[in-house]
Amino acid sequence: MILGLFMDQDGFFPLSHADSLENPLVIAGNGTTGQEVETQIFLANTRGRLASDMDEQTDLLAFDRVPLFEPGEVLIVEQEKMLVNGVDPANRRCTVVRGHQNTTPSTHARTTLALAAYKAATLTLSPVDREQPSQTGWIRLATQPEGLPLAIPGGTLSLPDKDHDAVVPVWVRVSIPEGAPMGRHALSLVLSRTLSEIAT
Repeated sequence: MILGLFMDQDGFFPLSHADSLENPLVIAGNGTTGQEVETQIFLANTRGRLASDMDEQTDLLAFDRVPLFEPGEVLIVEQEKMLVNGVDPANRRCTVVRGHQNTTPSTHARTTLALAAYKAATLTLSPVDREQPSQTGWIRLATQPEGLPLAIPGGTLSLPDKDHDAVVPVWVRVSIPEGAPMGRHALSLVLSRTLSEIAT
């Protein structure tokens, strides 16, 4: 996973994204009288913090939580690029090729951030609902809270191009109509994007 949607600005708690609908946005609301719920989510590159210091030679990255990187993806840690060879979720580790694309293997301190080394363009975000009747018309998306009243219910949101280290906020308004079923409503957001590896 190179780019995803997250509940937090630090990018560690993922929602559904372009490659999976397994982590939907869950809204708990009152359908008896109707209710509007607003929340903020964040578009960011996949990331992880190193759980230990790293010298110039080791090919094993240990993270403070389960890494979301996948084999074949390129990471950047400070100024060094690394190519992911394998992922060990149980032990929160990745094996990598150091000094990818002629960057210099360096030491990296514990808590240093590793990021997917890609910029993104032609970004769009669309609500989907795998259950029927669809509840996508309940959702409005905007890049600023003042844009929510003007957003088309169930419509696609175009987002600005982003660099690998940029975090893009997205505002979500869910309007639960009067008479809707009580309880929690799971709504997925699908991200479409064009990716290109950053230069060093």
